[in-house]
Order: sequence, then structure tokens, then C-alpha cells
Amino acid sequence: MKTVKMILITTVLLLLSGFRVGDGQDLIVTFDPQNQDSIDGIVRTGIMVGPISNFGSIVINGVTYSTDDASFSINEMPGVESDLDVGQTVTVRGRIGSSLLNGNAMEIFYNDNVKGPIDSVDLATGSLSILGQPISVDESTSYDESIPDGSIEGLQIGDLVEVSGLVDSSGQTAATRISAIPVGSQFEILNTIGSVNSVEQTLSINAAVIDFSTAMLEGIPGGQLQEGMLVEVQGVGFSADGELVASRVIKRTAGITGNVNDRVEIQGFVTDFASVTRFSVGSNKVKLTPDTLFEDGESVDLGLNTRLEVEGAFDAMGVIEASVVKFYHPPVIRIEAPISALDPSVSSLELLGISVEVTVETRMEDKSDQEDDPLTLQQLNLHDYVEIKGTQKVDGGFQVRATLVERNDPDERVTLQGYPEVATEPAIRILGVDCETAEAQFFSPSGEPISASEFFDQVDELSLVKVRGVQIGATSINATKVELRSQN
Repeated sequence: MKTVKMILITTVLLLLSGFRVGDGQDLIVTFDPQNQDSIDGIVRTGIMVGPISNFGSIVINGVTYSTDDASFSINEMPGVESDLDVGQTVTVRGRIGSSLLNGNAMEIFYNDNVKGPIDSVDLATGSLSILGQPISVDESTSYDESIPDGSIEGLQIGDLVEVSGLVDSSGQTAATRISAIPVGSQFEILNTIGSVNSVEQTLSINAAVIDFSTAMLEGIPGGQLQEGMLVEVQGVGFSADGELVASRVIKRTAGITGNVNDRVEIQGFVTDFASVTRFSVGSNKVKLTPDTLFEDGESVDLGLNTRLEVEGAFDAMGVIEASVVKFYHPPVIRIEAPISALDPSVSSLELLGISVEVTVETRMEDKSDQEDDPLTLQQLNLHDYVEIKGTQKVDGGFQVRATLVERNDPDERVTLQGYPEVATEPAIRILGVDCETAEAQFFSPSGEPISASEFFDQVDELSLVKVRGVQIGATSINATKVELRSQN
């Protein structure tokens, strides 16, 4: 197989492992498009930014890339595919075919957004802070199997974790994966400097104050750190004042670049909004045309910090001309139960009588003792205990479209989260599943116990409700715990 001829400048060599994961993963790559093999009949460069959906190749943004000829950069170091996990946000550069569904990856880059101890956890708002960096989670966030409950509820102040995700205009990271890290790990922050005190030799990034007096400054013009500069800070401890003591501060360059007509698909937040036809996703400028198509939203839904996926190509000015804009809607449906029906031929399964559609963009991960990697529908069996997180559908014959499918070890309890169709004491019905609540304990969104009457006084068809209990019929649960959930 022929190789791609790379034209790299010296500074780019520093950046190949230094992309900003939450910002479209900072990566400057230019190369000669000659001498490339064809895929699906044509040759085209593809650059993708988004969370990993699956392996066995690597699947990102619905595109399956072969990794046979790919190199991997993992947190600045050479790596291999097995160093990566489902849900981590990566940049993939390679060749893509005319179907826009398959390609050959040449380079895959990953760098975490923040790595260190948890400062705070707020269950009511679905948020936490790590090294002073604000982190948000939703039901699309993937978690390391060592984190109890596979959710924010399993995180505690002081836990050491690594977060991968997408950064909005305020500097907050929407976590796509949270993983535990061992004691003694290096702490890291990849984000934009908020302020610099040259006298005290400190800088701030969000709520973090960082002492850089003894740090190696790498790639910093004139050795002068500046407000608004994108940097990666590394350190291992704190001063007596609680400041993170930096060992290295490395300048990173935001955004992805390529050649005219290179295919681009990036997930991220609108970080600069000039108009409904001109805005930025991460650090990349985007323009819309009269031919731009919208999925799951309209142009009026665009605005600062709108989360979306843009598909298109670079124009002569390095701006992404969008052919498709896909709006992100956080999944709110959560089901944990044994599989009651399964049909891989139509990419579907059923739990508690609820029909679930699985797509190429569905993240799949095996956390059971079976440890199938990659996990596919073909590896699943009837009665396997799985967790589904997804969005409720109103058409297409399915009730739920899965964002995430995880196989876990068997559990006698089941979980169902969604919007109630019926909520009249003592009855609750969600997605056609009847939940008996006579023996249940009830909780507010903040986790405080409340009475059954208080719960039913507050709940309506727009409330998000989570039920935990025992399955007593094909479509019925005897609930032991019922919670009102936050919808932030």
C-alpha cells in the first residue's frame, strides 16, 4: 500500500500529540494528496474529530476506519489501538471513500482534557470539578468499569480521574469519557489561560491557579505566557497555598487544517457566533450555504455553545463549508435489564418490551466477564444483561435509538429512566413499562428522600424519572427506588 507524503513544519511536530481534545483536537496537518490508494472508487482525505464509538477498526462519527496502517499518538507518546477506549474524543486523519462510511486511517491522535483529583461533585446539576476545571456529564458520557454505577453517582471528591471531552466557549468540558487513573499519575490541564501574574509567576485556567515559577516553558513565544493562549499544564503536586505546581507549560495551537476539499467531520460546541451562517466550532471557522442540510434541528437553533456535528470540506481560506449540520440532543433514556429479544439483521434488540435501534454511531462496550472487544450485536445473546442509554424516538418503528450499549454482569435489579406516560399515585408508566411503587423509596433531584405524595405532586409528563427495582413481568417492574432526575 502506498504511503501519504507528509509535509510537516517543525512546530507541527510538537503539535501532533498536542491537539486540544475538546476543541476539535488541535492538529495542524498539511500533506500532498498525490499517490494515495482509492477507496470506494475515489480518493479523498478525511479528518474526523469526535468520540470513539467502537473498535475492530475504529468507528468515529459513523465512519469505520481501518487502522492497519495507522500510527497512534496517545498523550504525546507513541501508542497502539488498545491504548484507547470507547468514548474518548480523538482526531483521525486518513483516506475516505465515496460512500463516506469507510476509510483507511493514517494517524490517530488522543490527548486528555484534564487529569487529576476531583474537587467537587454536584449530582443535581450533573457537574463536577477537577483541578478547578468545570466538567459536565450526561447520559452519553462513558465511564471506566471501575467507576461504581457507571455514572457520576459513582464519583467521589478526591478520586483520581482522566476526562476526555469537548470544550465550550466558557472553558467547560462536556465529558465523553471519564476513567480512573492510578495514584502517582501526572496531573494535566489542557485549556485556555484566563490570566497571568508575571510578578507572582502564576496563571489561572478556569478556577485553577498554577505556579509556573519552576516550570519548563515549551513553545512559548519569548517565554511570555498570555491571556487567551491555549496551553497544556503538567504537574504532580500542590503548593502550601493550594496552587498546582507546574513542571511543564506547553503552548498548543488550536484547530485542524488540511487542503482544499478535504473531507471534515467534527463534533464540538459553537464557541464564536457571528450569525446563523458564520460561526466557529471549537477553533474552526464554519460557513453555511443555501444547500446546507440540517438534522435534528434548524438554523434558528444555532447559537453560542450549541453542541453539534459539522460535515463538510475545507475551502481555499481553510473555512469548513458545511454540507450537513447535526444538532446534538443529550440522551435521557436509560435501561438496564436482560435482553428479551435480539435481531442483529435489523440492528435491534428489546428490553422490558422496549424496542431499541442500534446504529453505526452507537457506542458499544463490554464490561462483563465475557470481555468481548469489540462488542457487536453479533456477540450479544438473549438474556445478556445490558445497559442502554439513548434518545426516545417518535417514528421508524423503534421506541429508543441507542447512544450507548454496555454489556454488564447479571444483576437481579433493573433500571428504567424516561418520561412518564402515567404518573398518578401509586402508578408510573414509562415507555409502556408499568412500575409498581407501593414499596418504593422516593428521592428529589438532589438525592434527598421525599414522600410518595411529595413526589407525585411534583411529577408530570415532562419530568425525568428513574426507577430501580425488580422485573416482575415482561413489561412491569416492582420499584424499590424512584427518583426525580435533573435535566440540566
